[in-house]
Amino acid sequence: MRLWEIREFKGDYIIFPKTHLYCPFCANELLVHDFRTYLGVDGFYYCDVRLKCIYCEILFLAGVPVSREEHLKLKQSKYHMKTLRHELLEIYKDDEKVQEIIKKKLEKWGYW
Repeated sequence: MRLWEIREFKGDYIIFPKTHLYCPFCANELLVHDFRTYLGVDGFYYCDVRLKCIYCEILFLAGVPVSREEHLKLKQSKYHMKTLRHELLEIYKDDEKVQEIIKKKLEKWGYW
């Protein structure tokens, strides 16, 4: 069993942790920031997922092995190599704390 799953989102796909992940520095939640899939030189597929802390804004990179089918779904997704911004508001629609933080950052910077 792995920590990651491929989720359908608005007719496309994103990679997402199956459980909440937390920053080792400040203990706040880490959110998926963006992802990119690759074919490795030895013929294996993997996805680099960048996670960003909602408080201290540090970025973490997770290298996730994926199957060929998952690679193709993610590579063809409109979210591939895209910074998730307003999409996070929809993904976390049930978490008011995260919603409030993301809204404030988008209003202030236009970017999160």
